[in-house]
Amino acid sequence: MQTQDTPLPLIVGPNSLARELRARFRHTENPAEARFVLDCRVKLERKHDLPANLPVVSLVWGHSASSAQAEFRERPVAGFSLVPPIGEQAIVELFAPLSGESEALKLAQTYFSAHGHHTLLLPDQPGGVGFRILALLINEAVSALAEGVASPADLNRAMRLGTGYPLGPLEWAERLWLKPLLRALEGLQAELGEDRYRPHPLLRRMVAAGLETFGNLSLAPHAKGDWQTREEEAV
Repeated sequence: MQTQDTPLPLIVGPNSLARELRARFRHTENPAEARFVLDCRVKLERKHDLPANLPVVSLVWGHSASSAQAEFRERPVAGFSLVPPIGEQAIVELFAPLSGESEALKLAQTYFSAHGHHTLLLPDQPGGVGFRILALLINEAVSALAEGVASPADLNRAMRLGTGYPLGPLEWAERLWLKPLLRALEGLQAELGEDRYRPHPLLRRMVAAGLETFGNLSLAPHAKGDWQTREEEAV
């Protein structure tokens, strides 16, 4: 339950998760009122204009809490992972860096619990649990799409019906936004050193082309396996 003592964060990040958190969770746009920074950026990088000395709770889709601690070494740091869509009973995964628990972790636990979400403290790991599984499913679905195994609609339908997930893998990729997803996979591959997180070339090409959905992709009939974009034909 939220009270006047519930710590308010400054939410940082341009992606869909940051947008959804701002829409659903209490926060402040005034750095002077913020108790901590909820950093939703996928790519780990120092942000010099963050309010000085505020604890940082960093999204760990593409890195570990320990990597964030190394980047923000002068601040208390914790990691979190939460995958949209954010339901009322969504579990928020929290991570302490290897250096130990800090004020940032306590603030995150208090904040998410006050908004009715269960928190789960896990050993520090890049990506957390839920996002890493989802990222692998999405990457495999992109591979199947590139190989012409099934259409985007069929891949999404198969996952929804087969697993009971609220979204199909490509729908989820669009919900996460493709560029943050690509950056997260790149970060997981770099930090874990495992090829299974290597982003599929189709995903890289889509991001480079500024594409945001899979609905306008078509396998060129003259070059099997080579994807190109086209305008949807009138039915």
